[in-house]
Amino acid sequence: VTAGDCAHFGEETLMYEACLQGRNDFMVSQDGGLNWSKASEADAPGLGFTVLAVHPQDAEVVYGGTVNAAVQKSTDGGATWQSAGQGLPTGMPVAALALDPNRPDTIYIGYHERGVFRSVDGGATWHQISAGLIPEAAISSIVVDPTDGNMVYLTDRGSGVYISNNGG
Repeated sequence: VTAGDCAHFGEETLMYEACLQGRNDFMVSQDGGLNWSKASEADAPGLGFTVLAVHPQDAEVVYGGTVNAAVQKSTDGGATWQSAGQGLPTGMPVAALALDPNRPDTIYIGYHERGVFRSVDGGATWHQISAGLIPEAAISSIVVDPTDGNMVYLTDRGSGVYISNNGG
């Protein structure tokens, strides 16, 4: 989820936040936001996270899209990060990131001008799934239906809402 220059994820007690406002800190709160601690810095100095998504069954697994089009994955609640975006386009921020709640190894990312990509193996490989989108689509959000992972909704800032009934 994004808000301004920060990417957020929150549940009742566990919350993550990463901001671009002059710092790359990845913060975590275990008490609903009363207290925050620095878990790590974003993947490299000057990059920063634009969006976050958390594994629905394991809150220690966090994915982050960055300002340089990279996708990073943490399996320890944000303490360390590894690349999960080999083969993805570079040079433009990741604008949207979503996990299928029932198949959490299925991940969707969207760019402002490079379309939508899907991984079905936790980010090890990616395939573009932009058929039906206008070439200049500026993806701003992606939502996977929590009861039917084949239903994927995305918004394009220029042309509206798109719906896929086959997972993209």
